[in-house]
Amino acid sequence: MTKSILRYFIIVLIVTLLSSCFISATLISNTLLTTTQQEMLYSFKLIDYAIDYDQPLDEQIEELNPLAYKGNTRISIIDEEGNVIADTYSEIVSENHYNREEVQEALCSGTGYATRKSDTTDEKMLYVAYYHNHYIIRLSMPYNGIIDELPSLLPAFTISTIISFIIAYILSRRLAYQISKPMIEISESLDHMSEDFRFDLKRYNYAEFNVIVDTIENLSHRLRKVIEEVKLERSKMEEILKQMNEGFVLLDKDYRIISINASAIKILGNMQPNDSIIDYLYYPDIINALKNDILIQEVTIKIKHSIYTCYISKADLGTTLLFVDVTAAKRAEKMRSEFFSNVSHELKTSMTSIRGYSDLLAQGLVKDENQKKKCY
Repeated sequence: MTKSILRYFIIVLIVTLLSSCFISATLISNTLLTTTQQEMLYSFKLIDYAIDYDQPLDEQIEELNPLAYKGNTRISIIDEEGNVIADTYSEIVSENHYNREEVQEALCSGTGYATRKSDTTDEKMLYVAYYHNHYIIRLSMPYNGIIDELPSLLPAFTISTIISFIIAYILSRRLAYQISKPMIEISESLDHMSEDFRFDLKRYNYAEFNVIVDTIENLSHRLRKVIEEVKLERSKMEEILKQMNEGFVLLDKDYRIISINASAIKILGNMQPNDSIIDYLYYPDIINALKNDILIQEVTIKIKHSIYTCYISKADLGTTLLFVDVTAAKRAEKMRSEFFSNVSHELKTSMTSIRGYSDLLAQGLVKDENQKKKCY
């Protein structure tokens, strides 16, 4: 978790540094542009002061150009109609400059600024124009913004970026550790919890972690309560199964014994939980009933000298087998059947004799009075 948090902070830091560098570069570039424009304006105000407009202008601006803002500057003098009457770059500039942005601004407000690619030098230029004495003095020089200042700004940018990254990394690492430490402590406490779900958790300075601690403690309390209830119900169930005369067996989906009571062990033999009942059961009718898809079945089998009815019920939890001793019921049924058979036989014999005597008397075949009395 610490590594993930630290990785996230580093990504945020890098994005922040890049954004900061971009914004700083933009602001510095704008500041440099404004500063350069002002310095150039001051420079050619001095040039304007030094020029004698009644003398040849080309020679004067050639002499003043090395003293201008920078060595690679260009000085132009333009009249009010936009005609270039003197220029340090070329003796003859035939193109009219009246519609140039800096010229229009200078004619309107006294000063004008523009940045564009020059048609004459084919370079990106910064133009500053100053309108005075019916002439426009324009000072221009190659200008690429902050790129021109990179050699001097790059070391400062690099050092500040490295220092900022190191400081931010140290602080991020410390913060990531402080955030992940409570989670590690909570995890360790959960790993060492007791069998009854008890563990030691301390309070933290962060409310969010205290919410987690409270939630875990509530869950622990609920788990202990549920487990106690389950143990109680299980004890009740075990006691009920123990007191049952019927044999009870609970199987899982693989026919392994989950629970078996003493009566079932007495009936089926010594079986223990986790044993496969298929390995110990030698009654094909029950095995076939276990393996088919019928949910509720009833199988009657003879085990040793007793007769049992096995009720088999299948559910999602597993399969239950209930062995009920029906030996006495079967014997009583047999005795009842034999009794009714004997009674029927005896009654049938008597009725046959009575019917025979009745037929003799009815047909008048018996003439002797004494014999008739015997027939009655």
